[in-house]
Amino acid sequence: MQSQQPDQLRQTICDIGWRLWTRGLCSGSDGNISVRLSEGEYLCTPSNRSKGFLSPGNLCRIDSAGRPLERGIRPSSEIRMHLAIYEERPDVSAIIHAHPPHATGFALAHRLPPHWVYAEADVLLHPIALVPYVTPGDQRLADAVRPHARKSDVLLLANHGAVCMDADLEQAYFKMEMLETFVRIVLAAEGAGGAKQLVSSDQAELLRLRQKLRGQRFDPPG
Repeated sequence: MQSQQPDQLRQTICDIGWRLWTRGLCSGSDGNISVRLSEGEYLCTPSNRSKGFLSPGNLCRIDSAGRPLERGIRPSSEIRMHLAIYEERPDVSAIIHAHPPHATGFALAHRLPPHWVYAEADVLLHPIALVPYVTPGDQRLADAVRPHARKSDVLLLANHGAVCMDADLEQAYFKMEMLETFVRIVLAAEGAGGAKQLVSSDQAELLRLRQKLRGQRFDPPG
């Protein structure tokens, strides 16, 4: 569960929405953010609102069926996807869905970024999963995400966008930011002749490091 109190979490969601928007990871009313408050209760961003201009009072508290627990605020249409992930992953307490341009470009191409070419991604992001296309907001998307979320914290949604999940919001945001940077680096490498895969002994060392670091926090700046 989140270490912050609900009022703090509301402000953190707004702050992360601002970061997503200012970094160009979402635009217009793209994307959505949610956190697990307690067993059967969640906080999420509202439908049809820019993530760059949220306020704590805009956010929607919902139950495990996606029903609002407060009047007048409609939750994001993607909340079914978030709830499906929470069901599959009791260790996850924060989910961010965004449309980072370069990573989403890979999703449009039905293409995963390469493994074993960039140490930071190999340790902190992989395995990255590609979820087949389903109409956004549809229950079928929630169902399609389930098997991939069991095995990966980072999902590319075909022809749609990206999802990152973790134990808290800061960690989920870091993954989204790192995913976009990683894909930009891959594209730069392609222009320079292509990324070269690490040899098997180096891969094994990174795998051991990944296993050692998983679950360790990365502190936010400031």
